[in-house]
Amino acid sequence: MTIARTTRLILTFYSGFAIASGGITVAAGGLFAAYGLSMIAALFWLKVITNAVLWYFINQVKRKEYYYYHNLGLSKKVLWGSALTIDFSLFFLTLIALYHCL
Repeated sequence: MTIARTTRLILTFYSGFAIASGGITVAAGGLFAAYGLSMIAALFWLKVITNAVLWYFINQVKRKEYYYYHNLGLSKKVLWGSALTIDFSLFFLTLIALYHCL
């Protein structure tokens, strides 16, 4: 499997919950802009907890979609590891950008 195809499949999987996760990132960015560095630990744990809730929800609702990805050579661990890496990278890049702008 090529890197482009794997990346496309991972992004397709991530797009299933990117809006919800992006909304949490935007809300966290707003709180960070309002309260500054004093909120960083609380925002991190907010992101972790909401990702755990999203993980549970996605596993319940889209259980059969894992067969599709498995047949294409991607395991649950690869899907979730990659999606969470993308998600937390966007989260931290947002906070870093806000920190440098404020």
